[in-house]
Order: sequence, then structure tokens, then C-alpha cells
Amino acid sequence: MSSNQSEDRPFSRDICQKKFKDKHTLVKHGLTHSGEKNFSCDICQKAFVHKYSLTQHRKIHTGERPYSCSVCQKAFKSRTDLKRHQLVHSGERPFFCEICQKSYPLKKELARHKRTHTDERSYVCYVCQKTFKQKSSLTRHANIHTGEKQFSCDVCHKSFSYLDTLNHHKRTIHADNKCLYPCFICQKVFTTKGNLDTHTRTHTGEKPFSCNLCLESFSRKCILDQHKTAHTEERSQHCSVCQKVYKCIGSLRRHMKKHTG
Repeated sequence: MSSNQSEDRPFSRDICQKKFKDKHTLVKHGLTHSGEKNFSCDICQKAFVHKYSLTQHRKIHTGERPYSCSVCQKAFKSRTDLKRHQLVHSGERPFFCEICQKSYPLKKELARHKRTHTDERSYVCYVCQKTFKQKSSLTRHANIHTGEKQFSCDVCHKSFSYLDTLNHHKRTIHADNKCLYPCFICQKVFTTKGNLDTHTRTHTGEKPFSCNLCLESFSRKCILDQHKTAHTEERSQHCSVCQKVYKCIGSLRRHMKKHTG
């Protein structure tokens, strides 16, 4: 940080040395270090450090999406989510990966992508010590231990542990709420954004999943996982009929046809 920037932000935090323009912002930031969570949701009792985070969280329960995109009319819970979405229309992707040259609209998306090139797993579950590359993956995993199901369907009131599971449920079970994701290249339609993203790579040739041992790249993570067994010689797929073992599920399925005809 330059000397001018330091003068503009005279308030600093001893723990992380981050600087702020005013004392109020410094105090607000300090709560992230203290772990103090004074704002609780009156519906699911989940607690938050900041009141703004609680306000955003409540929209999960109410379904409120007050921010709309002026281009496609898609609605979002927060202004930040809307701004992130608008980059889809502008095409702006200023953050580049120096390893594979893939570009991203947001710096944090680039940081998340870079971990696919390494074995860094810095997020640890305090219950079972399992490690994860992404914070979101750890958050999803934690629900296995807590059994928490905070996402409720507003149609049938069924509860889910994960927001994406709820969204998938609403798209596939409740026809009136069905939301489809079309491919803008070939117009093929998908029920989940994940399936659309995977399909889109068949057009672009993008292979974002790289093996850290031989640097070969793949379009899907499951293919990378299967490939890695070639290095480890791990054979974890067992035939229930003859107990023959295979490296990947695809090989096992082909083998099973010998038994089933």
C-alpha cells in the first residue's frame, strides 16, 4: 500500500494489518476476528457477525429477490449478486489464470479456479478433519454432521440441507416452477446450470481440471478423478458378482453387462 493510501486509511487492525478509512468500519471488521455473532435468524436460529448478513440470509426463507437485471429480468437477493450477474452480459473477464490462461469476471472466481491446479486443501472440517479446496465445499459437508436443513420449498415445504438441492427439487418436481437453462450455441436445454456448464465445454473445448502429476487436462472433474487412479493404481470399483476390481465405474459397468447379458 502506498504512503498516500495509508494516509487515507489511518485506522488499522493489529491482527491482520488491514487499514480502514474510519473507526466505525475498523470496529465492524474486528468482529470477523472475534467470532462474535450477535445477529440470529428468528426462523432457523443461524447466527451472523453482521446485521447485513442476517438481512441477506432471511431472503432465503422469504424468497425475496428485489434486484432485477435490466437485460434479462433475472432477479437476485442482493445488489452484489446482481452486479456479479451483469458481467455475464458485458462479457468482461479481466482476471486471467497464468497457468492455463482461462479468464474470470471476478478475482475470487480466479482464486477458486487456481486451486484446481494444485493439491491445496486449506479448509478443514473440525469434526472429522476432512479437507476441502473450497470453503463452499466445507460448508456443504458440515451439514452431514449437523443434519441441518435450513432450505425449505415454498410449494411443498420439504426441507433440504443445501440451496442447490432445493433449487433442483423445485425445477424437477414442481412443473409450474420449472426453470430451464438453454445452451446459447445449440439451443439444447438443461434443468441445472451445472449440466449446462458441462455441456458448454463440449463446444468451447475448455478443460479446466488439470492433473497435478502429469498436467493432462480434462473437461470434467469425474474424468480427472478416474485419470488419477492410473497414477495411484487405486482400484475401488468391485463387481458384486465375481468380485473383480476396476479403477473406474465406467469399466465396472461394461464388465457387469457380461453377467446381465
